[in-house]
Amino acid sequence: MKKIREEKGSMAVYVSVVLLSMLFILMAVFFTSNAIRKSQLETVLGIKETYESDNQRASEIYDSITGNNSGSGGGNSDVDTPTYVTNGLKLHYDAINNTGNGHSSTTMTWKDLSGNGNDGTLSSTPNNSIFYWDNNSMTIANHDKKLKYYIDTPLNLSGKERTYIYTVNANNLNGTIWGETDTENTYGLFNYHLFVANRGNSKTSDSRCTYTFSKDGIYCYAVSLSESQLKFYVNGQLESTASNTMGLVCNNNLRLLSARYESQNASNIKMYNFMAYDRVLTDSEIQVNYNSISQIYNITT
Repeated sequence: MKKIREEKGSMAVYVSVVLLSMLFILMAVFFTSNAIRKSQLETVLGIKETYESDNQRASEIYDSITGNNSGSGGGNSDVDTPTYVTNGLKLHYDAINNTGNGHSSTTMTWKDLSGNGNDGTLSSTPNNSIFYWDNNSMTIANHDKKLKYYIDTPLNLSGKERTYIYTVNANNLNGTIWGETDTENTYGLFNYHLFVANRGNSKTSDSRCTYTFSKDGIYCYAVSLSESQLKFYVNGQLESTASNTMGLVCNNNLRLLSARYESQNASNIKMYNFMAYDRVLTDSEIQVNYNSISQIYNITT
């Protein structure tokens, strides 16, 4: 009997040890599992924070390229809106958005996007051979230079310092890109295919920058006129400067693709955009506009 009691006691001790061992094992598994779960949760939260940070950074980079300000709590929500200098902007034409609400191949009006109401008026109904809208330009092709195809604007900056910025492909151009002169091509700025000039009271009296515009490729040009200087830019860079001795007078409203002088209509040209300011833009401001324009029209020249 004593032996049986001893064996039962030993068995009880053994069972107790086994149960305690199993309990310790279960507790160890439980705490280890919790630690793993905590570590996994911290990892997931870290990934989430990193992703959100990178995503925000990517958004900021994209906004800085496109000129979108929506990420900073203001501005236009359209991420494709380019960055332009707006101080002094009086006229802005863009052939891609020639109606202010998209593109039309039949419109007789070139909408002013500056908000100043300086809409341009076509001299003739656009057709499919000589005078017409492409998807991204106003085009004249193989015209005989007679005064027929042009765009009149209501803008007159006589007496004001001014800057014009415009993008064209003037391959095989003969004639005028734009002008604000009279029927004798006097008194005002005038962009012929061989020069830009500020005319006085005669054709031989002007301040001019010589340049050959009649070449293939898309180029962005800028012309600024102050009391003392005429400055000419090509693709955002200053090309030449001339002393202005003709003053700031112009005899007419701005006209695109032609002057008012007979037989100086543009013969071949694609005009993509045109911007006019009633002040002289700085070199850096002209570069800002060119940077946006060059991306839109993929200028590589």
